[in-house]
Amino acid sequence: MRRFWIALAVFALSFPAFAGQWAGGVDWLEGQEIVGSRPLQIVKGVLNNGQTTYANNQNIGGLITISTGLPPGTVITTLSIKVKVLDANVTTIGSVVGVFFDANPTASTITDGTNISINSADFAKLVAYSSVSATAPGNTIGLAFYYNPTASRIQVDGSGNVYIAINATNAITYGGTNVLLYEVDGLF
Repeated sequence: MRRFWIALAVFALSFPAFAGQWAGGVDWLEGQEIVGSRPLQIVKGVLNNGQTTYANNQNIGGLITISTGLPPGTVITTLSIKVKVLDANVTTIGSVVGVFFDANPTASTITDGTNISINSADFAKLVAYSSVSATAPGNTIGLAFYYNPTASRIQVDGSGNVYIAINATNAITYGGTNVLLYEVDGLF
């Protein structure tokens, strides 16, 4: 019993007084940030809509590969994609679905202007499905609308990537091709 108390005393004295306390998202005991508090590097790009009109369930722009720069297996706790278009480039506003994958769905059909088809071999890779309506911020800045589907707890694949498909959930008409932009951010 005496050895136990000596070992406990040595153990207790080996840690500073603030050991295990959390402050500002940092675990002072470990010196590391808390999981889910580190921002993901923002990734921006053009969502290449190859046509101007999309019907219900048609994919817009094909599969988006997001290179996160994170090590394989890293868990992204929150992921968000904003799809934006200028007021001058939209005719009919509609709603979309963001389909999130944690590995490349190579056996599925995700092509601009076609109905998305998830193959059974890729079903386990589908980790989130987020339906959102268009948000119209007003024409004071010339932005007609944007979508912001989100997902949580996505593990990046062996290349540090995640994959997203944007599908129309009703008729959408744009004023031209290649007029959409996307921006992805989140926490890991």
